[in-house]
Amino acid sequence: MYGDEPTHTRGTAINRLVHGIHLLSGHFGTPGNAPTSLTGQPSACGTAREVGTLAHALPGGRHVAKEGHREDCEKIWNMPKGTINPKPGYHTVKMWEKFCTPTSEGGDITTMLVQVTNPGQTLPNLKKLFRNKEGLKDKFLIVSEFYPTATTEIADLVLPAALWVEKNGIVGNSER
Repeated sequence: MYGDEPTHTRGTAINRLVHGIHLLSGHFGTPGNAPTSLTGQPSACGTAREVGTLAHALPGGRHVAKEGHREDCEKIWNMPKGTINPKPGYHTVKMWEKFCTPTSEGGDITTMLVQVTNPGQTLPNLKKLFRNKEGLKDKFLIVSEFYPTATTEIADLVLPAALWVEKNGIVGNSER
């Protein structure tokens, strides 16, 4: 049935089958039976390796440090050559550290958009890397979420989101 199809197609079909069985059998939503990816963590492949959301990465396994990779992406995206910065951005912990540091003290990130994650709960050293944002007038935190979390508590703007069963909106995993 799936002989010539890419692995992602088969993986998607298998996930849909497992979710369907959980729905039909009444197990869906019980511990261990939520819409998690069979890769081990939600969106691990799709949003990190595949689309280039890591600080050093570009879609399709390309790297910002490689000129040819940047040129490929610039061409695909119809961007002028040299638009993509060859220097990787901050990793997650450094990014939050810069966001939660006053601009006058070197905090060069002023706006953050959070989707499908809860850094107010999951970051290490929450006082330094998250709670220090409170009271910083020059920092703006936007969170797209479908229920209150530790992250929405200090958000400046909360945007609506959708659970996986809804038709529109940002799709997230109910178990994180």
